Amino acid sequence: MKVVLLCVCVVGLVCQALAAQYHERVGIPMAKKIGLQESMRIAGGLASYKGEHPYFAGLIITLKTGITSICGGTLLSHYHVVTIGQCWYDGENEGRAIQVVLGTATLFTGGTRKYAERVTLHEEFDPYTLTNDIAIVQIPYVSYSTYILSIDLPVAYFSSLAGYKAEIIGYGKTSPDATLGENSSLNDVYVTVMNNTECGQIYGDVVTSAIMCTSGANGKGACGGDYGGPLVLRRFVGASAYTSLN
Repeated sequence: MKVVLLCVCVVGLVCQALAAQYHERVGIPMAKKIGLQESMRIAGGLASYKGEHPYFAGLIITLKTGITSICGGTLLSHYHVVTIGQCWYDGENEGRAIQVVLGTATLFTGGTRKYAERVTLHEEFDPYTLTNDIAIVQIPYVSYSTYILSIDLPVAYFSSLAGYKAEIIGYGKTSPDATLGENSSLNDVYVTVMNNTECGQIYGDVVTSAIMCTSGANGKGACGGDYGGPLVLRRFVGASAYTSLN
């Protein structure tokens, strides 16, 4: 089964709603917690084992204020990682440096670590409306192995993935009520891709053709800490950008 890169904004119907200021609300508190306690999980998800998601990239972001924040990303090539724009600039805080973590299920320990050489935001990215919320992180060459491997890009002929099961991967909380920092090992969960018309009836104008929605049925979906990480079938679909309690 192949998948398509339809968007970089995944609306998971779980956890808290986020607009701008990702770092103050999520990234910074999480980085502080998991720096002390290597543990955080996806809502309703299961712990991933090393090598299960060789394309996943953890991002440790040093902001211009000197504070550390975190996000997820996806390895596209020996030199490139895709994430969301708000991981670099959320309308208030801007990144100064990114350490890309590959080949490990834990964020602050193990794996291969590369410092970003360049971060390119979509030229029409708006951190307040999250329009065109995508960024490419350029890194020094990284060798592929059992634990590090890029994900395939989509083919052009897919028009809709509504009804498909997709997998969210990240360091987010395992429940909406969980404390940030409970478990920072990588986790994954399967969700169902929603029809955008149905999603638009819930969220209104925020849902455009560049947005993909996933159902958070049974308390499963993306949570704080999963932002920027991949939503995949067999190939890259999108990146977690914001979620809702509904």
